Amino acid sequence: MRLTLQILHDLDFLHNPVMKKFCDQTRTLWNCIHESLNANKRDQDGKRHILSIVAEIFPYCEIKKNLNISSSDTINEAHKYTKIYGPDAECVEKPIFTQTTISCEKLDQLQQFLNDKNNVIISSYKTETKTDGLPVKYLKYTKESLWEKFSYQFPDDVKRTSFIMFL
Repeated sequence: MRLTLQILHDLDFLHNPVMKKFCDQTRTLWNCIHESLNANKRDQDGKRHILSIVAEIFPYCEIKKNLNISSSDTINEAHKYTKIYGPDAECVEKPIFTQTTISCEKLDQLQQFLNDKNNVIISSYKTETKTDGLPVKYLKYTKESLWEKFSYQFPDDVKRTSFIMFL
């Protein structure tokens, strides 16, 4: 081993300017990627997009070391994103969910409907511990048929999804 190193040193292979230039170019590449991450204006999606370009080429530990990324989740997200959509793919728009609360009046109508003996069978002996000992209610019909009945009885009130979730 020592002899091999001595020969490489004598041939001036260890001080090769080509190798030094290659190392400088590699460092320049990592610096450019790091600056891109810092200048990113699209928050987490932009970071994922930038990292997805290099995620397939470089291993996880090298990306973490050279870009000084503290969060492992960001690199993992970039790897997953690259495998699913490919490198340099645009970020997919995430759906926006809106939630509205049910008013007290609509909630009372819903309770009234579910307490009606034509729609449910109320247990005379079994109670539910989560609702402070209220009797267990068994649905007489399927959820779909109950929804149709409720929407006929109370039109323009509760949406179908809210009704099904309330059951």
